[in-house]
Amino acid sequence: MSRFAFLTLFFVVWLAAEIAPPAEGAHHGTRAGGPTGAAKTPQASPGDSKEIRGRVVNGTLNRPASAGLEVRLISIDGGKVHPLGVTKTDASGRFAFPGVKAPQGGKGHLLAVTQYQGVPYMALAPSGGEEGRLLIFDLTQDPLGISVEAHRVWVRFEEGRLVFREAIRLVNRGKATYVAAGGETLAFSLPPGAELLQPPGGLNPQGVRMGPGSVSSFDPLPPGPKQVDLLYAISDPPAQLHVEKKFRFPTKRFAVMVPELGMRLPSPSDLKYEGVFGEDIGNRAHLASKADLPAGGRVRFILSRDVDSPFAESMFLGIAAVVVLGLAVPFALRRRRLARQGAGRKERKDRAVRVGTSVSASPESGAAAAPSMPSP
Repeated sequence: MSRFAFLTLFFVVWLAAEIAPPAEGAHHGTRAGGPTGAAKTPQASPGDSKEIRGRVVNGTLNRPASAGLEVRLISIDGGKVHPLGVTKTDASGRFAFPGVKAPQGGKGHLLAVTQYQGVPYMALAPSGGEEGRLLIFDLTQDPLGISVEAHRVWVRFEEGRLVFREAIRLVNRGKATYVAAGGETLAFSLPPGAELLQPPGGLNPQGVRMGPGSVSSFDPLPPGPKQVDLLYAISDPPAQLHVEKKFRFPTKRFAVMVPELGMRLPSPSDLKYEGVFGEDIGNRAHLASKADLPAGGRVRFILSRDVDSPFAESMFLGIAAVVVLGLAVPFALRRRRLARQGAGRKERKDRAVRVGTSVSASPESGAAAAPSMPSP
């Protein structure tokens, strides 16, 4: 197997485990690459043979790719990758795969995959006869078009550990794929003693490096949005944990959330406290944030716990539940008793009205009440 085929197959297997059913075609698992409305294109019935047609377009130069670019067609079904063919683009960037059968069961997807300047790209291949579009991009080492739209951190104390869940949503608004001079395109700072609980979501695991106090990635960043998810923990954390977050790209908003019960709001005042959010008493959280952070900016805050042990926290929650029940149950019983009393009074009143009505309408009662006439 050639080096290109190996890299492409590895990338596709990883992508199949990361993405949900794609919308219109996507290159590198992030950006739609198919024509408008491609996601609604009628798919061929399972077992039907169709010609899969497409065109490779250079999104940086906004023109068709040159002739001779290798394109592979693969099928992804249930996380399994099936190679279906290899071809090359013509002078207008077009390619075709004749006699291709739709994925069995109608649940799989056909993907057209290529590699340009060392970066793999892919797009959905419509099997209804329409021509798909596979976008490729030139490379750049200028990160000017990259920014972070939102960076959120959830912190909870679970089973003796501080567990962090981070969600970073960034976007490349340029027209070229970003690659750093040193190879490291993304870097996220972690608190001292942090250990990853699972590979970062949205990143190629083979391109991730874990260093002292940071996790980095060597993935190229094509134009379009990208979501990165981190899950890590600190075992036996101190009573007060000093955290410093560094930001490689401009960040519109950074936010930290900690539970209302059991932890204190992040301090000191690098972050602006926004209040407590959430409806359920067990899921309410303190929220603190900072907006418009520049590239290279930093935020420092301290995480503290209100209680010394999970047992004490459980006791506090148990006592709170007993107090709530102690107030709610008597109130509910009183309302029920008042409702019964009101129903009884209404029933007695209705009975009295019915008795009075029947007495006044009786003929005997009228005869008895009439005065006797004297004899002439």
